[in-house]
Amino acid sequence: MPRLLTLLAATLLGVAGCQVAAPRAVSTIPLPAPAIAPAPYAPGDSDEALLDHIQRATALFFVESAHPDTALVSDRSLANGTGPGDVASVAGQGFALSVWCLAAERGWLPAEVARERVLTSLRFMRERVQQKEGFFYHFVDRETGRRANDCELSSIDTALFLAGAITARNYFNRDHADDREIARLTQAMYADVNWPWMTDGGETLKLGWNPEHGFLPERWDTYSELMVMQLLALASPNPDHALPPESWHAWRRVPVITYGGRTFLACPPLFTHQYSQAWFDFRNKHDDYADYHHNSQLATLAQREMVVDFSESFPYYSQDLWGLTASDGPSTYEAWGGPPSPIKPPLEGIVVPCAPGGSVPFAPDETIRVLRNLKDNHPEVWSRYGFVDAFSPAQDWISTDIIGIDAGITVMAIENHRTGFFWKHFMADPAAQRAFDIAGFRPNAAERSRTHLGLSLNTLDQRPPDLRQLDRRTAVAARRGTARPASQTLPIVPMAETAAGPDGQPIQRPDTQLTFGFSWDDTNLYFDAEVHDNELRTGFPAELLYKGDCIELFIDPQNDGLRWGNPEDLQLGFAPAADERNDRGLFYEWFSNGHREVERTTTRTASGYTVSATIPWDMLGLTPTPGLRLGISPAVRDLRDAMPWLKSEWFLNPQGESIQLGELALE
Repeated sequence: MPRLLTLLAATLLGVAGCQVAAPRAVSTIPLPAPAIAPAPYAPGDSDEALLDHIQRATALFFVESAHPDTALVSDRSLANGTGPGDVASVAGQGFALSVWCLAAERGWLPAEVARERVLTSLRFMRERVQQKEGFFYHFVDRETGRRANDCELSSIDTALFLAGAITARNYFNRDHADDREIARLTQAMYADVNWPWMTDGGETLKLGWNPEHGFLPERWDTYSELMVMQLLALASPNPDHALPPESWHAWRRVPVITYGGRTFLACPPLFTHQYSQAWFDFRNKHDDYADYHHNSQLATLAQREMVVDFSESFPYYSQDLWGLTASDGPSTYEAWGGPPSPIKPPLEGIVVPCAPGGSVPFAPDETIRVLRNLKDNHPEVWSRYGFVDAFSPAQDWISTDIIGIDAGITVMAIENHRTGFFWKHFMADPAAQRAFDIAGFRPNAAERSRTHLGLSLNTLDQRPPDLRQLDRRTAVAARRGTARPASQTLPIVPMAETAAGPDGQPIQRPDTQLTFGFSWDDTNLYFDAEVHDNELRTGFPAELLYKGDCIELFIDPQNDGLRWGNPEDLQLGFAPAADERNDRGLFYEWFSNGHREVERTTTRTASGYTVSATIPWDMLGLTPTPGLRLGISPAVRDLRDAMPWLKSEWFLNPQGESIQLGELALE
């Protein structure tokens, strides 16, 4: 997954990264009594008592690490409470705004104190904190608001700050002058953010910008923590600053992997599955691609299993002790995670308490079990502000710090599990509802599978409306031949004369047509296709060939419904190479992460290109005989200037846990 690893490396310069330890003075003055009184807890107490104990201690960080004049919270502080940092994280401020609301709700702080902190913070952010086009720098001096650590304007950090501000304006919403000012400041900062500017003319948002080099090269174009940012961009209160609806479809839902029998959208550090869902309530709903709450459940449980699988190398790893996400490490800040199994950085036996802490809403039994073990049996990792950021028994190392974003996701996730507090107040905002409407979210029709994501992650049901009503599958025959037949002798099946764009609506595509056919012998299945396309756009790496003009071929060998990412099914991609002398073209098989190969010839023609592919029956796990039927569907993609792509599929019909394909019958 080179693209994913590149993005994760870049993300270390974004919300999860640039975690340069802020300079701080260590005080020798005795600490005052905590502003939030500790909750009593003893081993054997109830889960509620444990969670309350953890939340109160962790919330104290956001009280004691706030600057007395600006209310900006340190990005990190010493866990013993003696050294708040001088640098604030804009993302951390979004978590602080949210946690202060909870502190008022639960009586940890007087409501007037929490309100004052929110208002002071928002005023300072609006009036003093350095920004450009409405975007804030990742790190700022918490006293002056000026850029710190030579960091970037950060798209994701700005979004996380806005999510906290929106939460605050919906919690402090009484007929009160301060509450009206909170609402005004939030709306002004939200409207200021010029999301189209951050696309730099592309289809997806950039990670950031800095004055020395301009826009960072990386884009938010694959699944990650980006959803909170993308949704807020769709619903901007300034129409000139909103992203268009098709931008929701422009980022790729990859990679889809299977680990321990669970198939899901993967992004190794668990924070990527958690942050958007601290505010947006994705429960029991899906868009055209996935149920993201369910996906986070699967990712959490898969990581638990993966870490336990590493217990031979690190014997303390168990169902009672696991958790990987971006955090401090023995030498530097790293994006720990998996599945996929970690390769870089090496695992180093790390345990990050906010990984299970942030996933409590997705797998409460499995994550609370870890939190209880940490509290009861590992006193060395408990501090004035709850659990330290990370530790590694194998390295005999314990972090000395608390990091605001890690503390924040712990408090918020636990509370969403307990009461749904943050979901309730954030989702009450019209912008949150409008964002879901624009992105096309709707209620789930049935209970999700326990092990598979169950919806088409990569392919919409994008057939024209008349074809969507079909209740019988399209079928095509494959003729038997001992030698490779000429393509013109094959049964030819034309595609529909319309395609669908990212919004699922049919669009006329007069310049793009596909015909295809199949033949077979005892060894191979042969696929021949011809595409008429007046303007070919190629040149992407093989694993990204879907970004240009290409053919996809979906195969369900057992004819029992294609399941996304199921290694027994296949998604083959073919495209002409940018170099016209390369007659093999580009090829990729996504369900095996590129490990399957087929013989093929891809040839440019005066009007488009042709593909001839040889698919061994052994690869399909089938023995060919006349009358055999398997599920199959070709699709053609056509890159256009006005939108990410147009796509026409022969037959894909989502049906609950699987996707019904057309049929291929051997004659």
